[in-house]
Amino acid sequence: MNIRKFLNRVKGKEKLEAFREAARYCETALPPQLASEKEPSAQGRLTTDVTFEKTRCAVPYRLSTSEWERGISSWDEVEEALEKMQEGEVEFVILTVGEAPHGIRFIQTCPLPDREDVTVELSLEEGKSRSRLVEKDCSMEECIAIFRTFFHTADVPDREEYKPMSFYQ
Repeated sequence: MNIRKFLNRVKGKEKLEAFREAARYCETALPPQLASEKEPSAQGRLTTDVTFEKTRCAVPYRLSTSEWERGISSWDEVEEALEKMQEGEVEFVILTVGEAPHGIRFIQTCPLPDREDVTVELSLEEGKSRSRLVEKDCSMEECIAIFRTFFHTADVPDREEYKPMSFYQ
């Protein structure tokens, strides 16, 4: 999840819990590998060279929002969560699959601040234990179509449209 977008929208105790969860998630990230001949980069610079531990999912489908997380069995549950996000009732939606035959373990989305568009992010598995996050901005209609395809096929069309996510070094 693009944590910058999410944290700008939560308050109080929820924000504290979100920061704690983000810290636990960031602990799984590997720092970018700097070439020995390069100087360490300046504070505040962005990098896309970050990977995370692979996510595990013990059920066929797990759906998570800012309010709850549970195993699901139908597309209607995903569609309802996306509608609630569009209406502002939940901050984000994450759909995780138990089997990732196309190398995508989960997809997630959240609204973009002050825009009609949303961000869709994919977790692309690399090697035996790592994954990389990629993202693209799109309309809510396209987001629903992406989630529908992922729910039915565990794949996402047009992966080349997604760009690696940037993180602060």
